[in-house]
Amino acid sequence: MFILHAEHSTNASTFSVLVTASTLADIYAATTTGIGTLKGPLHGGADEAALSMINAIGDPDNTEKYIEEALEGKQRIMGFGHRVYKAYDPRAKLVRSYLEESLTKEPSDEVKRLLQIALRAEKLMIDKLGKSKGIWPNIDFFAGPLYRVLGIDNHLFTPIFVASRMSGWGAHVVEYWHNNKLVRPLEYYTGSLDLPYKPMELR
Repeated sequence: MFILHAEHSTNASTFSVLVTASTLADIYAATTTGIGTLKGPLHGGADEAALSMINAIGDPDNTEKYIEEALEGKQRIMGFGHRVYKAYDPRAKLVRSYLEESLTKEPSDEVKRLLQIALRAEKLMIDKLGKSKGIWPNIDFFAGPLYRVLGIDNHLFTPIFVASRMSGWGAHVVEYWHNNKLVRPLEYYTGSLDLPYKPMELR
């Protein structure tokens, strides 16, 4: 899991690390920036959210009903879809294989339940959205159950992600500093122009 999470191009946290590093702040400040970015649930908490959904499903036989109702209600199914991958996330294939392997090693009832729900949810989502809309499982969907197989608690999922990503962040920073340029994004205003001034007391 450390290897799979170590590097994944210029995602949100890696970009924020590079922005800080481009000011020539030290590696500690840049890393702190990346950790701050991972605090957001859309980047750092996806595996935990996916596991929470699996736990909310509860019983394997409730999987299809839960997913169908969530899709009808336009709810996001955590652990599916990716900004880069429009096919099956290759990292997810590896993690899925580890989960399948764990089924052959006398797993606990909790682990069996998690895996059964995950595999049934995966099949349904692929049938409904994989081939038609390019929404496939990503690594976060299977990471949570795998961590539970390993006996790791939910609150450690993101710290593990950070520990994994440290080597990738460091490599990006070292490379960037060879030809450093301050990151200064431009913004383009698209609102109304020539608006009349409104005095403070009328606002």
